[in-house]
Order: sequence, then C-alpha cells, then structure tokens
Amino acid sequence: MRTYRYVLLLVAIVGGLSACNLSSLLEPIDYPPSPSYLKGPRADTLNTRSFALTQTHSFQYPGQVSQYGSRYLLRGYNGNGNRLSVITAGTMLDVAHTEPEAFSEFFLDEGGGLWGLTRQQQQNTIRQYQSGQWMEYATLSGIGNFYSVIKAEPNEFRFYTSTGLVVWDVQQKVVKQTIPNERARFLTKNYSIGSNGQTLTLYDSDATRQLASWPLDQYVSVKKGISNDIWAASEDKNGHLWLVIKNSNWDGVLLKYDSQSLRKLSMIPVGYYDSGRSVNGLTLDKAGNLWVEVDHTNYLYTTSGKWVRPLFDSVDKDRWTPIFSDDRSELTLATEKGLYRINQ
Repeated sequence: MRTYRYVLLLVAIVGGLSACNLSSLLEPIDYPPSPSYLKGPRADTLNTRSFALTQTHSFQYPGQVSQYGSRYLLRGYNGNGNRLSVITAGTMLDVAHTEPEAFSEFFLDEGGGLWGLTRQQQQNTIRQYQSGQWMEYATLSGIGNFYSVIKAEPNEFRFYTSTGLVVWDVQQKVVKQTIPNERARFLTKNYSIGSNGQTLTLYDSDATRQLASWPLDQYVSVKKGISNDIWAASEDKNGHLWLVIKNSNWDGVLLKYDSQSLRKLSMIPVGYYDSGRSVNGLTLDKAGNLWVEVDHTNYLYTTSGKWVRPLFDSVDKDRWTPIFSDDRSELTLATEKGLYRINQ
C-alpha cells in the first residue's frame, strides 16, 4: 500500500511539472562559457608570422594609447594617472596634469583640442583644456550612462550612451538628436550599423536612410535568451564593412559587406578570456589582410581566409598591444613603453 502511495505521489509531481513551462526554467544564461566550449579556431593551433618593429616614440611614463585621426592620446597609469600627452608625427607634448579620479574620459577633437568628461551625482560635465587649465564647458543632461566618444568634429560630438547615439552641438551646447541603438550601434565614415536583436540594418552615416538589412539567423546561430550583439564594426578605405557578431554559443562571427552583399567569412579565434569577450581593431593593412584584436590578443585574417598569430620582436607578448592604422594603411603598435611601426 505504501509503495502504491509513493507511485501516485510521483505521478502527481511529474504531472505538475509537465504543466509548468519548463523552458522558462531552463533558459540559457547569457554569459560566456569556458573557452573549451567555443568552436572558433584555437589560438594555440594557429600558424605564426613574425614582424619587425621600428620604434617611433618612447614614452616617459607607462600609459594607455587612443587614436584620434593622425594624433594619439597617452593617458598614464600605475602612479601616473594624472598625466596626459598628445602625440603627433615626430613630437610628444605633455599637455595636462589632472586629478585621475575626477575624469572618466578624455578625447581629442579633429582639430587637436583636448576635452574631458567628469561625472558627479549622476551629472555629466564636458571640460575643455585651454591655456594649461581645465575649464568647465557644458553640462550633458538626459543622456543616461556615458560609454564612449564615437566622433568629435569641430561643431559636433557624437557619444555612445545607454540611451543611444547622442549627437551634441558643440557651439549651442545642446543635444541635437538621440539615435536609438537599433539604428546606430556602430558608426563608420559612411555607415551607421544597428540591430534590434533579430535584424542587422545598415543606414547612411546620419542613420536617417536605410540602405540594407539582413535577418541575423542567416549568418549566426540564434537562441532564445542569448543576445546577438555586434561586437565590432569597421569600414576600410575601399568602403567595405567588416563586422563581428556574437552567435548563440558566444563565438564571434566575422562578416564582410562589399557594398553589394553581406558574406559570412569565419569564426574568430579562441584564446584566453576571463569574465567576458571583446573584439577591437578590425584594421586592414597594405596587402589586404585584416588585423583583429580578440580578447586582448592580436590576430591576422589573411587574404586567403586563414587566421595567423603575429609575433613581434622587442615586445612583451603578454601585454595588451593595440594596433592602429593611418590613411596610408601604415600600422602602428602601441605598448605601455612607446609606439612602433610594424614593418610590413
């Protein structure tokens, strides 16, 4: 009799669970799995290619480098967080000393002007560096959380924020327009790239005219509960777009748009990462090879469709070394000690 009651109880439990929406309980967590679960090419199995370097600038203090057109901005760290330097061809000017905790962002406009952003009590303030001093320029209201500077022209700044792409009038000191992320997740010279999670859409640079759109599931695997984020996008000198989009397995998929069609090329390499994945760079060299920084490691996607790990002399291979390109497709590697031209 007792066994019979246990059977009835088990049947009732199973029936109750069947009536529930178990799929909602078993939805995947949108968090990167261990690298061993990814399907991209393994970094340690790739062929390598050595490149010689020529140092062009030596830093007086360790720091992180950002590129703004033909200029670079060096922001110090490790006890030098209050130091900033602007680097141009053949020169390096130590331009500012500031309290490191006061500023969340520094950037250069196209004319070489130095700007900074501070945030206190949920308020963002733009400051301009003039005559050796930081001057309050304007307050940014209603933009949500500030993420990064997309473009800084003399009369217009574009910021990526939690509310979307903010177009800010420098002279009038007001927000001209806020473009939602669905229309402007990434901005290049001629294009604005957006996604609503199901469709990848290409607009003109002002995000006003739609040029093309594609269902994401034709190019990457999709799964309920996992976002298909655009991890990186860049436009080369030929007007072609290179994109990396996250699939449902947390692999990155490299795509190319050649002004006619969108093609799936390859999954990006898989090396080491900790709590998340990142893709930067997407820089084309003189030979047409694509340089990509994946999870703080540089890779080369060759014109023959192969991934290669570049090796550099005189550089600590365990350090993050971003690569920049100029309008002549000359490549510059940045370390905490200096800038180096990559001899192609």
